[in-house]
Parts: sequence; C-alpha cells; structure tokens
Amino acid sequence: MIHAPTVENQTILFGVTSSQSLRLLGKIPSAMAEIGWAVHVVAGDTASGVPKSLAGIKLHTLPMVRNPSPLKDFHSLVGWIRLVHKVKPKIVVIGTPKAALLGLLASLLCRVPFRVYQLRGLRLQTVSGLASHVLFLMEWITAKSSTTILAVSKSLKDEYCRVGLGDSKKIEVLGFGSSHGVDVHYFHPTRWLSWEPHEPKLRQARSAGIPILGFVGRFSKDKGAQELLQCCRVLRESGITHALLVVGPIEGDEESLNNLKRLCPETIVTGPVADVAPYYSIMDLLLLPTHREGFPNAVLEAAASGVPAITTNATGAIDSVVDGQTGIVVAARDGDALAAKIMEMLCNPKLVSKLAKNARAWALSRFDSEIVTKNYVNYFRKIAKE
Repeated sequence: MIHAPTVENQTILFGVTSSQSLRLLGKIPSAMAEIGWAVHVVAGDTASGVPKSLAGIKLHTLPMVRNPSPLKDFHSLVGWIRLVHKVKPKIVVIGTPKAALLGLLASLLCRVPFRVYQLRGLRLQTVSGLASHVLFLMEWITAKSSTTILAVSKSLKDEYCRVGLGDSKKIEVLGFGSSHGVDVHYFHPTRWLSWEPHEPKLRQARSAGIPILGFVGRFSKDKGAQELLQCCRVLRESGITHALLVVGPIEGDEESLNNLKRLCPETIVTGPVADVAPYYSIMDLLLLPTHREGFPNAVLEAAASGVPAITTNATGAIDSVVDGQTGIVVAARDGDALAAKIMEMLCNPKLVSKLAKNARAWALSRFDSEIVTKNYVNYFRKIAKE
C-alpha cells in the first residue's frame, strides 16, 4: 500500500451524496489513515452498505437528496456546518453534485483551509431548460466554494472550463485521471475462469459460444439505453447472433429495456449485483454508448479483465480508451455506428484479442488503483504542507 512518513494531527474529511458512491473513494481514505491522518467519511445514507475498503474509517450519515429541494437542502446544509465545525478538518474532499454543493459551502463558512471538489461528471450536459440553469448555478456555487477542483479526466476539465464554470488554473487532473483506479489483481483475465453465472440464459449463451455483449452501469437514457436498442435492432436485422448482458440498476428508461427484451429475447438483465467482476469474464465486448461521463470505471474494470470496450466520444468516455489500440470510439447518440463496429470486431477475433491485450497493459501502467491512490495521497500531503 502507501508508505510515507506519518503526518501528525491532520484531519481529512471525504463526502459523497449516496452510499452507492462510497466505492468511488476506493482505497484513498484508508491510505490516508495509514500515514497517520484522522479520516472521516460522510454519506447521505448507508442503504447500499459500506465497502470493505472503508473498514475502520469513521463514517457519518447525513441525509441528502439528489435533486434540488430548498427546505431539505437547508436542513442538510445545517447538518454539514455542525459536522465540519465538530470534525475541524484541514482538508475536505467532496464529490457528487449535492454533497459537494452543501459540503463545500459549509466548509467555506467554517473556514476550512483546503476545500477540494472532486469533479466526477457534469450532469447539466444532458438536461435542458430550467433544470439546466439550476444545475449550472449549483455547479457555480460549488466551484466558488472550493479552493481547488480535481477533475477525473482531461476532457471533463476542458468541458468545465468551456461552459464557464472554472478557471483552468484552478482545475487539476492527477496522473492520467480516474477517481480511484482499478484493482488490477481482482479484475483479472484468469481470476474468474471457473465462475458459473446464476442466470440460466447466460449459462446457455456461454456454453453455446454465442458472443456476449456486456453493458455495466445505470441503464438509462444518459448511458445510451436507446442506442443499445437501436444497435441490437441492426444486429438482429443483419443476422448477427448475440446475447446482450445488462448488469446494473434500471433508471428511468424501462420502455427501452422492455423493447429490447421483446426485440432480443436473448437479453439478460441482472439488475444490481454484489460483485460485477466475474461478469466481465464471460463478455466478449463491453458496450458503453454513453452521452456523458466523468471517467467510466466500467471501461477500466473491463480493460483490467482483458475485455475491450466500444464507447463514445462523449466527455469523459473518450479518455477511457485509446481508439483502435485499447478499444473503439464511436460518435455519441449513434446506435448504427455502434452496431457497425460490433459487427466489424466480431468478424475479426484477432483484432479483439489485440485490443484486449493492449487494454490490460494500459490499465496496468496507468490506472492500477495503487498508482491512482498514491497520486491522491501525495497531492493531499503536498497541499497540507503549503
């Protein structure tokens, strides 16, 4: 893990809106604890459980709602102020929009010297009208309340500056990006070879040698649900036998999912799973036709597992592969282009093998969680000395 001289009498506080986002902290809090820091973590709930990586870390529950709600947000802000005043951190590191807005504003009011906004995405990219203006205002307040912004990818930093939310001098990308990297030993091409899936249709597809196309994450419009539907329609019309594996929660696009199941009865939907790692072992390709990202962890997990990804040129996603070398990039919102690339790759096993090998090597050299964790720890230690 991280080995460094002990830093005495320093406190750091991490925050996220929902317990589902606690995994985005990776090994960073525990690494800070290992070098002698007092580490606190705030989440809006513990409904999804606490990751093993946070064992022994002081966890605080502070209710927060994801969508704007003036009264509830005011009560949450008061809670944040009380907590920050009690903990007295030298550094706060807060990501996810609502926690960042409330936590950084509270930290500003409590005069915390170093207020780090971990920018993991830009939600306003895929909304319009009044909602867009509200989200822009929230981001603007968040950015102004921080002393520095850590973006998880270069394209996200560029987009944040382009829309006028931040100064490039205030925004940094550590290393090659990512919020916590990937455990390259756990997500490994050979670790799960003997694993048998629970889903009967998945076992049948595997034993029959049918190509398995995987999707991991929130099945939603923003993640490309409609493009997946169009893609599968084209594949079916072209006579390309395949099974689509959807791993993750369904969020707001049940219609596309139902149409997908009717169109392709071979579609397997697992819903949320306790451990996604073994599912990569039976995928031939990972599909992420997303409209926006910060830096997609699913692509890194697939790469470490030796599975190449086809993703889009959307913010964040474009940073996750080297087009033609570790994966494939297609235009966002273009299901036909996605289908064309799938057909090209399924007809070229040597290309898939080459991309898989390169993807694993790329993940090892740039996004190993040990490397990413060290980048963050060194950064926090550096600013604490300033």
